[in-house]
Parts: sequence; C-alpha cells; structure tokens
Amino acid sequence: AAVNRGQMWIAGAVLGAIALGVVYARSNRSTAPAGGDLGSPALDETAKARILEFWAIYRRAQALRRQGEWQPAIDEFHRALEIDPRHEDALYGLANCSIEIGRFEAALTALERLAEADPLGQRAYLQIGLIRSYPDAGDVYDLDAAEAALHRAIEINQEESGAFLRLAEVKLVKGDADRAFELYALANRHVDRSARILDWGCGHGHFSYFLLAAGWKDVTAFSLQPTPPLLQEAKTRFPGRLKHVEGGEKDPVTIPFPDATFDAIFSVGVLEHVRETGGDERKSLRELRRIL
Repeated sequence: AAVNRGQMWIAGAVLGAIALGVVYARSNRSTAPAGGDLGSPALDETAKARILEFWAIYRRAQALRRQGEWQPAIDEFHRALEIDPRHEDALYGLANCSIEIGRFEAALTALERLAEADPLGQRAYLQIGLIRSYPDAGDVYDLDAAEAALHRAIEINQEESGAFLRLAEVKLVKGDADRAFELYALANRHVDRSARILDWGCGHGHFSYFLLAAGWKDVTAFSLQPTPPLLQEAKTRFPGRLKHVEGGEKDPVTIPFPDATFDAIFSVGVLEHVRETGGDERKSLRELRRIL
C-alpha cells in the first residue's frame, strides 16, 4: 500500500511531541546564566541582576508560548539566549515555537545548538529526526539526516521507544519494510498486547491510535481536553478497546484512577511540559507510579 508521508508525520509536528515511550524522568538540565547562584558571594550585583533578568524574560517567553503567541515568544526566547546562549530549555522552547509557524530551518538551528549544549540528551536528536522526516519541511526534509539523528537518539537511550518508532516510519518511507517492522518490534518489546495501557497526556490522540492499530486491546487515553476527533474515530474503528478520560485543569496532577490500574504507561512528550498547566514533575511521577 502507498504510504501517505504527510499524514504519517503531521502527527505531533506542530506540538513537538516526539518523546514517545514508557514514562521516564529527566533531571533538570537547565542552569542559571553563567552558572550563577544568587546566594553566592562570588557574584557581584551586576551578575545577580543578569540572572534575575534572564528568568524574567524566560518566564515571559514560556507564558507567551502557552498562549500560542509564537512570534512574541520567539522574540523573548532570543532575548533570554542573548544572556545565556546555552540554556537548554530556552533553546528547546525556541525550536518548538519555530516549528509552530513553519520555520523549520530556524528550529533546526536551535536544536543543533541544544545538541551541542547537551550532547547526551536525547530530545534534540529526536526533534531533529522529526523535522528532517517531515515532508512539508521544505529544504530541510532529508531522510538520511533524519535517520542519522534518530540513530544517535537510540545510542543515547535504547530503553525509550520513541526513536525506534520514528526510525521505523523513516524506513517505511525509504522502502525498507523489513527493517521497519524489526524496529516496531524493538519499540514494542516491553509491553504485551493484552496489557492495560494508559496514554498519559494523549494530545490529539495519534499515539493512542497507533497503539490500537498495532494490536493493543485495552487502551485508555488521558488528557485535560475533551475527546479529540481522531479518538472519536478510533472508538468506531476499534470498538470496546479505547476509553478517553478527561482530567480537570483545576487539578492537573491527580490522575483519576485507582492504585495499580495499568500494566504500562506511555507518554508523548508530556513530562517536560507539566509546569505549563500548573503541574509538577515529581508529583506527576508519583501519581503515575501509584496507578501502575
């Protein structure tokens, strides 16, 4: 069957949601500008003022991004990076805002800077692989470069399944179906098809849909928004196999399931964004552990 490449990669492209796989936590990679500690006697008042200025600008950029004000957010991220050019979360935010408005070259530039600042971090390579494999990315569409970036992501972390899944899609488009299915098998090796699955922070529902299409029988999608159209379609196509549960924005941490409800939990680039809706990474991880 012919492969609709645009449809294959549009899922998550505007959201930058490339961290597919069993939930995992990354340490806080960001540091204050110039490595500064406001309480350090080694810092003079000018340095302390620059640190405070950086965080004020960075928080403003994040607020604008949450509001969908992409260009103003980009401008603020650039201002923050003038103060701290290697701040990883600022680079990542800049890249994702650039993706939102179709500036893929600018996004790649920010992600390459992020990879240089954090060479052992996976997220830059995953995102580069996404952009390079997105047919509507114009001149930066390059499946060989996408494959190289995704291989690097796998070298960094072979337990996180997102890079395997994305690389499998690249292989399908390049016509290497046998290798694609091997990669799908690697991505799926941890979870039995009869397992009770939660897609935590399902977004538009693309990964939940993939789980159902790949044969999982009991999938629950959880988000803070109403059921997206794709999952409404999935309920018709896969009757009795999918539930969507809508959480409450007033309590973005609590996941409304009893203890030990699920056998496995997948996440699509959610954990690094929980603070944007008033959440907390550690509390979310404790909740996820509770319902496993």
